[in-house]
Amino acid sequence: MIDQTDIQDHNGDQIIDLLPLPNARRRAVFYEAVQNGFYHMPPFILHLPCAEEEGREVSLRIPLADFDYTRYHFRILSRNTDLRASAHPAAPLSEEHHALAQQWHCDRFGISDPDFSDDTINTYMSEMMGDADRVIEWRDRDGDLVGACLLGCGRDMDGHHLAHAFYFYYDTTQMHRHMGYTMLLGIMDGLKTAGYDYFFPGVYQPKGPYAYKANLSPSTQWWTRKGWEPLPLSQRPRPSAPCGLRLSLRHGLKL
Repeated sequence: MIDQTDIQDHNGDQIIDLLPLPNARRRAVFYEAVQNGFYHMPPFILHLPCAEEEGREVSLRIPLADFDYTRYHFRILSRNTDLRASAHPAAPLSEEHHALAQQWHCDRFGISDPDFSDDTINTYMSEMMGDADRVIEWRDRDGDLVGACLLGCGRDMDGHHLAHAFYFYYDTTQMHRHMGYTMLLGIMDGLKTAGYDYFFPGVYQPKGPYAYKANLSPSTQWWTRKGWEPLPLSQRPRPSAPCGLRLSLRHGLKL
């Protein structure tokens, strides 16, 4: 359970620094916090904006019971039929993963990210993730790593089975594949099959670089002062009409 001493004030917002917390509490605090609107800022910070301002970053939650692919999803997935997704137990990441993470961050933001040095990311994996957590990989026909996601799993105080995308990175030369979208869709499909209740895809900002997350599911919710509410259609950059197209494009990711 979150204690008030865990929460710090930051320019009127609330933050929780997970790193100083004992291992026995860290995961419980994390999943209680994300169910109460905090979003994750890698590697160890949770952030809750206290003022609702247009265009501000907020947390998203996707109820998985209602998730299914839409026509737009199938158009994206049709570009990636050569990719294969697989889930692996959390473990220190290989040099291949570190190189891809650094390349992604450098190309996206113009700098190398010290938070994802070998020592830091391995500490992150061992400190933040337990036995139930996974590293999800996407590889092409040649076996080359083109994308990965660090996926955390847990339960909230009400027993809901939750999953959270801690961090994902991909080959930026593959932008035509819409890799971020493809990876998140595959994860949600696998989580739904495995019986999870909610998926937290990370921070969302209307008109920002992650605005595409608004259309991951027609039932996507966002955090407001009233709690979790349906994401308004006005915040969705594309329509998301359900459809009954063939399911052969599913990656069949087992979690």
